[in-house]
Amino acid sequence: MIVTGVLPAILTPFTEGELDLGLLGEHVDWLHERGIHCVNLMGTTGEGQSLSLDERQRLIRFLSGSKLDFIAGTGCTSLPETIVLSLYAVEHGARAVLVVPPSYFDPGDLTGWFTALLEALPDHARVMLYHIPRLTYPIADETIRVLVDRFGPMLAGMKDSSGDLEHALRWQAEFPELTVANGNDAAAGPFFAAGGRAVITACSNVLPAELEALRAGDESPQAFVSGVRELVFSLPTHAALKLLLNVVSGIARSSVRPPLAELTREQEELVVTRFAELRG
Repeated sequence: MIVTGVLPAILTPFTEGELDLGLLGEHVDWLHERGIHCVNLMGTTGEGQSLSLDERQRLIRFLSGSKLDFIAGTGCTSLPETIVLSLYAVEHGARAVLVVPPSYFDPGDLTGWFTALLEALPDHARVMLYHIPRLTYPIADETIRVLVDRFGPMLAGMKDSSGDLEHALRWQAEFPELTVANGNDAAAGPFFAAGGRAVITACSNVLPAELEALRAGDESPQAFVSGVRELVFSLPTHAALKLLLNVVSGIARSSVRPPLAELTREQEELVVTRFAELRG
């Protein structure tokens, strides 16, 4: 398996609109101290699509020198940019690249798009497909089969952010040679209990110990984790997670980048109050 265990879809901190690598380093250290060994950089939770190519390369360089392994979100609308960023990530030690389908155009040949990407990468590169149908185009089973047949171990797996536990478990059964990473905190416990090997989630940014306990077979944190997920996804999610990171770790709170929204004062109070209630 290319990745196993709990992988936070790590937040990207901004201060006054610019990347704040100092805050990112504090978050990386905090996660490492709590048993996290690998993160997903520049995914949905990491605001990857709001970053320039140069910023994404800066983040890759930063993580390549950190205490944690990483997989890099490298999907762009442009195939050439996706290739450039994926090559850069592989060259800087990413365990894999996680590639979301392109946006804007209806992809009549998504298999061809991924084929062109894989053809442009070295044989030792490892690619994971990012299935997130609520935001972009779904990954079809046939696309996976074609890519496995053509590229073998270069296709390392899929992240399933459909929210459908049965879909993730079906993929795991049908493609046992691949890593299927569940993207839903609310199903982390059941997924691990059913033999799942990896999760890549938003709430593990702020609840790494609870997610690791679920991985170890302790089901008791699931209600708390699910409640926190429900809370943050009912609000501007990225801003809520960045506030919660400050609450649980003491790391300075960072901002989001437009088009994402910051929390209102009332929403801030709700996050803090409701989180305290959930934590008991």
